[in-house]
Amino acid sequence: MTGPPGKDGICWRVRQLYRDTGVAGHFLLQARGARGPVDVVVGETDYRGFAILYLERARQLSVKLYARSLPPSDAALSAFEQRIQRVNLTEDQILFFPKYGFCEAADQFHVLDEVRR
Repeated sequence: MTGPPGKDGICWRVRQLYRDTGVAGHFLLQARGARGPVDVVVGETDYRGFAILYLERARQLSVKLYARSLPPSDAALSAFEQRIQRVNLTEDQILFFPKYGFCEAADQFHVLDEVRR
């Protein structure tokens, strides 16, 4: 999957393998540089417009909202706000990533392949 261009306008291709744990909605990501495995749990999704993921590594939790369109729907934002309150995060702990476009392709020098390890 080719993803968003970085701040420098260069497209990167990122491939990661989320291993099945045998529990519905729970995956394990062994990412390079992550200092250990990352537990990934789908907290909520409508399967069409958004997904809320919990990621835990080394006892540190993050909650991420992924939306298919910008701005996210009111339903997605409401669900996300409820989820972050449940894990006692405050508004000053919320980071917003910049809006990205999408690339058609990345050159051979801009591929991060976490699958072939």
